Amino acid sequence: ERSHLIEETMKSLEGEVHGHLRVGCSTTPGKYILPQLLANFYHDHPLVRVSCNVTSQGKAMEMLCDGEVHVAMVSEPHMSCRTAETHRFMVDPVILIAPADHPWALRGEIEPQELYSGEFILREEGSGTQMAVNTGLSSIGVSMEELETLLVLGSSEAIALSVKEGIGVGFVSQIVVTRLVAGQVAPIQVRGLEIVREIHIGTQKRKPETTAQKAFWSFIDREMAQGESEARAIEEILLPA
Repeated sequence: ERSHLIEETMKSLEGEVHGHLRVGCSTTPGKYILPQLLANFYHDHPLVRVSCNVTSQGKAMEMLCDGEVHVAMVSEPHMSCRTAETHRFMVDPVILIAPADHPWALRGEIEPQELYSGEFILREEGSGTQMAVNTGLSSIGVSMEELETLLVLGSSEAIALSVKEGIGVGFVSQIVVTRLVAGQVAPIQVRGLEIVREIHIGTQKRKPETTAQKAFWSFIDREMAQGESEARAIEEILLPA
């Protein structure tokens, strides 16, 4: 590891950032956030090789703690070691969607207790989406365990496509809906319910940073600053003075 660090540092003294950046991430960030992020990073630093391991969020954090990856992107950063730290990168709303011809679609908003009459397609236990939905439903007095569950699927894409086909209703990341089934399903507002999942980026503090890691974190800082500026600009437009 130390020899690789020295080699990367020596090469980077030539004026270009070299090295190998290893990333671990959970499902939704790995499919819908990281690809564009890493493409932009690669555009700035084409000599950096990037490896991305898409896995469960628990496994991604475990790999970070064990030093198998330099960076982890997850929605629920449960720390299993003291040598890693995480920072919030963005928020990702989770929304309820229904088939376009579903009775709920004609109304737009439903009462919390009406959820018990729905037929749900849900994520597996332990996924970031499942945990966020469980917390959100509890806040409005609805038990996730008592919902009628038709299917439990391992990806938000599978849920979104199943809802589009009319099989049932489900909670899905806004990013997935926008990228995959926009205009083909109906978003349903549940009175009093708001589910916002945070996406975090974690790094390992125990080992010295490589030049590739330093370049990536500088890039992330710029992305976060730009995102905050865009959010403030939108608020200024939407909110009355």
